[in-house]
Formats: sequence, structure tokens, C-alpha cells
Amino acid sequence: MRRYQLPLSFFSVEPRLQDFAAATFRKRSTSRVREDRRVSALLTEASRLWHSASERSGYFTRDLPDPDAYDGDIELTAQALRDSEGLGSEDPVLNLTRLAERHGVAVVNGLDPDAGDDDTHSGVSRPSRHEDRPLIATVAAQPGAVARMTLAHELGHIVFDDDLATPPSARDMEERRAFRFAGALLLPEDGIRRHITPETTLQQYLRVKALYGVSVGAILHRAKELGVIGSDRYRSLTVQLNSRGWRSNEPVDVPMEKPVLLTQSLQRAWPVNTSRAASEDTGVAYFLVTKWAHLKEAPPPSTSFSNVVTLHSRRPSNRY
Repeated sequence: MRRYQLPLSFFSVEPRLQDFAAATFRKRSTSRVREDRRVSALLTEASRLWHSASERSGYFTRDLPDPDAYDGDIELTAQALRDSEGLGSEDPVLNLTRLAERHGVAVVNGLDPDAGDDDTHSGVSRPSRHEDRPLIATVAAQPGAVARMTLAHELGHIVFDDDLATPPSARDMEERRAFRFAGALLLPEDGIRRHITPETTLQQYLRVKALYGVSVGAILHRAKELGVIGSDRYRSLTVQLNSRGWRSNEPVDVPMEKPVLLTQSLQRAWPVNTSRAASEDTGVAYFLVTKWAHLKEAPPPSTSFSNVVTLHSRRPSNRY
């Protein structure tokens, strides 16, 4: 318990129905099952923390468009969410994180404190009809433009994919639909058609990136998806992007967005010694609470428990 910095309440936490739904990952195909399980376990902890804080503090539940109201049409569902924000047909989403939070979806940046810049897993969520206070997360450090697309992708899963039996693979319909939703939300069709033509150069794509806060690679994919550029032009621009080294280091910095909803709900639910009180009540490790909510508090004092006996003291002596 001390080794993993867990409160005693961790051992009395009962599983929730929503925790049995499959996690949806935005990840590389090279990820290992053990890594998937670690990220999934961290998501379970963060989701329980957020649900408890949100419910206790009286925050509203999710308020997202129902795809059935639009016959499952991805573009129309994304447009409905944009309309709810008062966005015009070409307007950029200035802050994707704040959009999600206004609709009752919490956001965590850097779910895995030990991931560093390992991009094996980009994002994760766990859509379920039993969860009315969902959470989406980036897993490791990533550029701001990539993080926006990652979070929009996971938001797409929350909108469309309740209670999946198994995590979808990159080629599954659920993953392709989530990516299409993210593109429609962040890169509206009217905007793409206004700013991009088959003659648009790679350098000019940077202006579109600066406007919409999305990577050039994602913009190229969206333009091809909408038929604004053909397969040959897409291939040519992708080769140029790779040859310039932009695949891993694109020009034009997009600032990282900072979530606030989780922090606000925790401070409202536990106004005194927030991290410690939230940890003890929810069973989530103290260091994870402070990490995810960006709280700066003194660590809890080392505590000894009278009802805990070390195994070392119970071992038989080797001396005769």
C-alpha cells in the first residue's frame, strides 16, 4: 500500500458498470497488451475520481448530440455540436478542451505520469451508456495540434460508441468514424473548401494549421476525405511533409489547452486539503489526484496503521 501510495479506501472500491465497457485507444499498432491494461487501469481511476467529484459538487451531466437524431450521419452530428457552440460554418474551434467541458465531459492531459514523450498511446476514453459524466484523456506528452485532434477523436467515441465489447483496432469502423468526427468538428467542410485547393502548397497549409489548430497531416487527410484534393496530390504532399521532417516536428506552434473542470469540481467537492480528501474518499492515489488536477499541495504525512503488520516481522528467525 505504501509502495504504491494508495489510501486504504482503494481496497474497498466496488466496480462500476461503466468500468466493464471496453476502453477506446488512439494508439500505435505496436502497443503491447500490458501497456493497454495499464492505460485502461489509469483511465478507470481518473474516471472514478471525476465522476465522484462531479456528482458531489453538483456539476451537470453530459450534454452531447444524439447521432440517432441525424440518422448516424457523422458530419451532421459534428455540425450539431458546432451549432450548439454558436460556431459559423467556417469558424475554428478556439478551445476544444473547453468545448468538451461545457458539455459535461472532463479532460485530463497526461493520464500516465510515467509515459514521458512515449507516443505509443495518444488518447483514451471509455464510452458507456451507464456513464453520464464521461472523461477523455491524452496519455502522454504531445504537441498542442495533435492533442486537439486526439481529444476530438475520443469525444467522437463518447458520442457514438457506448459499451463496446472489445477495444476497436485502427481499421475498425469505430476508429475511422471517430477520426472522421474529429475532422468534421475541428476542420469544417466550408472552411476546408475555402482555404484549400489542389494547388495549395505545403507551406500554405501552415496558414490553415495556424487558423484551425490542427496538424498539417490531419488537414491533408481531411482535404482528401472531402475530395478537395485527389489521391495523387495527397500522396505528393505527404511525401513532401515526410522529407522535410514535419511528421515529427511541424512548424507553427499550437499552444496546449489547459483543462479546468476536474480541478474546479475537486475543489468544490473537497474545499479543504483537496487532494488528500479526494484521495481518501475515492480511493485514487494521492499523487495521481494532484497530477491530473494540477494541484500544488503538501504531500500527506507518512501514516502508520496499527492494524497493518509487516510480513518481515512475521518471518521466522534464521538464528538458532
